Amino acid sequence: MSTAATFAAIVAGKQAQYLRRFQEAGATEQARAVALEEIHCDRSAVFQALVDSGVMIEVTSGKYYLDLKAAESSEARRRMVTLGIIIVAIIIVLVTLWVR
Repeated sequence: MSTAATFAAIVAGKQAQYLRRFQEAGATEQARAVALEEIHCDRSAVFQALVDSGVMIEVTSGKYYLDLKAAESSEARRRMVTLGIIIVAIIIVLVTLWVR
């Protein structure tokens, strides 16, 4: 596995861990927001990316909840990008084979 693929897998795993912990804590609406320490999570660059993308919402200083709709939209976008990359890779392989 390439370094980039390894990094992507680590990031995806960390994101999934955050989503799972917030769901397990029931922190999926503003009234149920939790501090990261309560669910044994750290404030990493991966978490900040989830905040920046609107998947995690800060409601008070240090308390967050998971926006399920935003998480679903983010996952759908990720799948579309992945599918696009796969299609482009297949086209490149086919063109390369055809040119030979």
